[in-house]
Amino acid sequence: MEDKPYHHGNLREALLKEAADQVASEGAGSLNLSKLARAVGVSQPAAYRHFANKQDLAISLGIYGYNLMRAEIETALVQVEKDAPTIKMMEVHAEAYVSFVLENPELAKLMFSLKERVKHPELYAASKSIATLIYQIIHAEHAKGRLQNGDVDNTVRVIWSAVHGLAILLIDEQLPRVTADKSQIPPLIRETVRVLVNGLFDFDV
Repeated sequence: MEDKPYHHGNLREALLKEAADQVASEGAGSLNLSKLARAVGVSQPAAYRHFANKQDLAISLGIYGYNLMRAEIETALVQVEKDAPTIKMMEVHAEAYVSFVLENPELAKLMFSLKERVKHPELYAASKSIATLIYQIIHAEHAKGRLQNGDVDNTVRVIWSAVHGLAILLIDEQLPRVTADKSQIPPLIRETVRVLVNGLFDFDV
């Protein structure tokens, strides 16, 4: 089969976008390079020039997902006033994080399940970029002497663990009363952040 001419921009990006759409509708198990090539309108060899195999495609899709998540969180944070209190910054970050996961549950599951994060430099950097946004907020408070334990790294781990854990509980429907009434999700996120901030920071300094 000869390659079909591709006239719609970056092929790699188009393949990743189509892969994300397929995962959203059919789950991560649906990933298939041949099927992907047909959907985009190119030959299988054309797809294999960008992804060596299914696992390479999954890793690339994970990176793609983390980059999308970071962009959405950054966009949300940009809307916050420059001198907004820490609790507001953390609320916006947490809401954007959880919203992305709820809007892209199958993609999020794939992203979070990739064990290659530790050894794959690009995937590792993409996943850690989400925490970098939290670091920026925590560093600012540490510089003001407000961080109770004085440990920026561990504080970031605590916050990230809590927000990530809440997102997972929601997509796994472990909080059925909340998922049954979506209006309860934002207050739950805000309460989670309030407890974290009150326990980690000293605003009387």
